[in-house]
Amino acid sequence: MVDKEGISKDIGGLRGGLNILNAFILAQTEITDYKELTRAIVTQLDKLLNAVATVFSEYDQENKQLRIKAIKANQNIVDSVLKIGGNKFLLTKLLVDEKKYKKKLLEKVSIVLNLHEVVDEIFPEEITAAIDRALNIGCYVCIAYGLDKKLYGTSFIALRECPNANTIKLLNAYAQFTAFSLKGIKAEEALKNSQLEISVLTQNINDIVAMVDTDFNFTYLSESIYKMLGYIASEYMGKNFLELIYDKDLSIVEKALNEIIDQGKNNIRFEHRVAKKGGGYLWLETLGNVIIDNTGKINGAIFISRNITERKKAEEMLKKSEKRSRAILSTLPDIMFIYSRDGIHLDYHASDLSLLAVKPEVFLGRSVFEVLPKGTAELFLHSFKRAQEKNQIQVINYALDVPVGLRYFEARIASMDEERLIAFIRDITDRKKAEEQIKYLSFHDNFTGLYNRNYFDHCKRDLLKVPVISVIMTDLNSLKLVNDTYGHYYGDQLIKEYAKLLKQSFKSTDMIFRWGGDEFIVILKNTEEAKSWELCNRLIKHCGETYVKNIPLSISVGISSKLRGEEIDKAINEAEDKMYKNKLKESRRNKNLIMKTLLQTLSQKSYESTRHIERMSLIGKKFGQKLGLSSAELSRLETFIILHDIGQINIDSSLFAKGTTITDKEWEEIKKHPEVGYRITRTAEDFAYIAEEIYAHHERWDGKGYPRGLERESIPYLARILNIVDSYEVMSSGRPYKEKMSTEDSIEEIYKCAGKQFDPNLAGEFISFLREELL
Repeated sequence: MVDKEGISKDIGGLRGGLNILNAFILAQTEITDYKELTRAIVTQLDKLLNAVATVFSEYDQENKQLRIKAIKANQNIVDSVLKIGGNKFLLTKLLVDEKKYKKKLLEKVSIVLNLHEVVDEIFPEEITAAIDRALNIGCYVCIAYGLDKKLYGTSFIALRECPNANTIKLLNAYAQFTAFSLKGIKAEEALKNSQLEISVLTQNINDIVAMVDTDFNFTYLSESIYKMLGYIASEYMGKNFLELIYDKDLSIVEKALNEIIDQGKNNIRFEHRVAKKGGGYLWLETLGNVIIDNTGKINGAIFISRNITERKKAEEMLKKSEKRSRAILSTLPDIMFIYSRDGIHLDYHASDLSLLAVKPEVFLGRSVFEVLPKGTAELFLHSFKRAQEKNQIQVINYALDVPVGLRYFEARIASMDEERLIAFIRDITDRKKAEEQIKYLSFHDNFTGLYNRNYFDHCKRDLLKVPVISVIMTDLNSLKLVNDTYGHYYGDQLIKEYAKLLKQSFKSTDMIFRWGGDEFIVILKNTEEAKSWELCNRLIKHCGETYVKNIPLSISVGISSKLRGEEIDKAINEAEDKMYKNKLKESRRNKNLIMKTLLQTLSQKSYESTRHIERMSLIGKKFGQKLGLSSAELSRLETFIILHDIGQINIDSSLFAKGTTITDKEWEEIKKHPEVGYRITRTAEDFAYIAEEIYAHHERWDGKGYPRGLERESIPYLARILNIVDSYEVMSSGRPYKEKMSTEDSIEEIYKCAGKQFDPNLAGEFISFLREELL
């Protein structure tokens, strides 16, 4: 630390001032937080200049405004400024004159003699003069922190006396280094914000999003890598991208990486295999783009990778099919026809007569116009003419109804001599269907059969021409809860049910897309927003009437419209924004409604569960009062008792009434319910505060409980209380598989389990409580 007395002695001498400046610069290099840096700047300048007041303002590049971020001044001075009317000065965003701004960048430090020179367009001169007089200001020092014609901020310092020439030199050096500090921290914050935005955007998509530095080491990995490949993203940060690549595809990936990072190319698309955790590999299609910092320097690449394993399998199957077909045709000739130059059938050869439109005795000696449809006959005759004129093979494709149905054919026609032509005709129906299937898969979501985003990109240009379009963006609210409660099989059923509702709620001419995991878009042509809401309300009504495993199908909706010529992406973004606002507004109500539905379902599974909770609530309340729990803790305990077995929603209802001892398999199923209950309650705001207690309500004091084996005080206090209350209620009431016990026998059992299953202190308190109840 440098004291003000030392500064006043050294400031006149350049060497002493440089020592102080060096200390300040060293302090700045250790700061990593923007707010901390702005506070350090005003504190350092205050010490350096013994200032009346020091202000740091951030420059807003977009709006060309200065915004105050830090002030260093005695409270009496601040009070004086506010009293005169300076509160407006402290709150106002100053608009920077572009011409003045460029001039000030060339001179880092400038001196003004009064406040009015700086704020003359905002405040009356009488107010600025009053501030100058009240504070006995000799001058103001303005410092601009700029680099490469880019301003990052300014300092405005009020002084009793104007600084000397040595001090101005020090301030210029200080301004230069501080500009570097501001630029560095801003760049780091921008990178952090960018990575956070990427993380938020990618957390719900299935594709892998990754960023690497120039050495191909990961700097970001989306969580979707776990679903696709089994890797935990955080474990692979800093590791090299090439470590995951299948050996035989390394050269392909290295070439692509070099094109992006060394040559700075964008939109580099390549296919490769990636090793899965635990063995095997997946085929990925990766799109790579270069990452450039604000100086224009390449500092890495960003990739989006999609699983194309199924597509590659389909392509491989198609290749094998074609290879097999070629092998067969090499031994069994294609259909062959010989024609006259006028199109008369002169001869033929066919091993399969079912592929012929009519029998040979009918077409021999007849013209193609007498045998084939007019359009197909004209195509043949035109190809005959070109084959003879150009002496080149002509290839045509056509469809024809034959005895085995509609078939697709490829004909290769060549001239034999001036009078005759030969045509080899191959049945290409299977290939045609495979091509159509591949085209279908590229434009449709495999899971729901709806259009996918590839098809949206394909038809995007055509949508520009439609006079008016409405976009309905929807999101499935209850998907995560269904997955957490019942498993992904039922989550998939929820998606399928919703896709079915979408098809039923809109016309076949409307375009329905699966946009992401649980996001769907409907594009309505020539439909205005009001009509779209009418249709959407019908969809919402149908959703409310649809259940998957007792959970109602719930959606959030956003709608936006566009006119001809306007970009549809803007309408989609607007609809998405509205949808998320609606989702935030409705989220709590929907989740709590679902929670109540689950509780009702659980009570319907077992009347015993309802009576069990009622008895536990009564005992728990009395025991909690004996323990001196506050009213808030008693309320929390009551909610905990009601919901502690919510995870049993997944358990077969027959187990609740089973009169025999449960099997090991059944017991393993039952032991999952604390974790299921934890996942369910943490998604509902009104009940999330007891999720940890629910997770731990079957843990034991000696650490031999489940599901996590917690022990002693690591088990939440209310969970330890409930363990005793729950056990006592079961002992005193009995179960189909367990006889009812007397109070004394129950007390003896609790005494035996103290320090094992139960918290020994709480066990003692509960035994005392029971004896008091007996009295």
